[in-house]
Amino acid sequence: LVALATTVISTRTADRTSSIAFIGAMVGRFSPLALTCVLVLALTGAYQSLTLVASTGALTGTDHGWGLLLKLGLVAILIGLGAINLIWVRPRLVRRSTDTVSHSGTAGRQVAVLANAVGTEIVLTISVLVIVGAMTQLQPARDAWAAKTRGIFREVAAEDLSVRLRINPGETGYNTYSLGMTTRAGKPVTEARKVALILRMRDHEMGDTELVLTPRPDGTFTAGSGVASMVGT
Repeated sequence: LVALATTVISTRTADRTSSIAFIGAMVGRFSPLALTCVLVLALTGAYQSLTLVASTGALTGTDHGWGLLLKLGLVAILIGLGAINLIWVRPRLVRRSTDTVSHSGTAGRQVAVLANAVGTEIVLTISVLVIVGAMTQLQPARDAWAAKTRGIFREVAAEDLSVRLRINPGETGYNTYSLGMTTRAGKPVTEARKVALILRMRDHEMGDTELVLTPRPDGTFTAGSGVASMVGT
């Protein structure tokens, strides 16, 4: 893209037939090569997405997944600009190169459009590379989604509240308990005098254990505890 932009910009002020014909031929040779590269990237990207994302939930429910969606959106714009250059700009350059008397100014405008489009593609490509670099610092969407959704999840209605409890990882030993509450109208309950879980070992008579949860900025109440350190129900 940089080489294409450099060549187009160096000849954009010229309306000579040879220059216009040269740019038209160059775009005609560049676009199939770019399309081949995009197809290879699409195939490898699809495989990598299946490996690192693997589900719709992971795609829309994690930072890595949203980064991928943003990257795909920019790539789609890049493909659209490339299609404009190949399908709309190039044929007009070819036609204008055969008639410099009546269409030299128009051809110059077509070259300007091409130069601007390629410049935009370069900026978008740099943006894609920045996003990819940021994604390498994030936990893969599949793993992040698995950590986010694993464990025990229960949702019940209690009087006028909807209560959602997640226990992660939901195994014997240390667990994180996270509870969220909303009213029937869907409004999160963020202020409460006390939020606690009452746990009872059903296999052994050990009495009740109270686990007080701490409010968090996201509206949930959480606590980490090894209260479930004994095997049983």
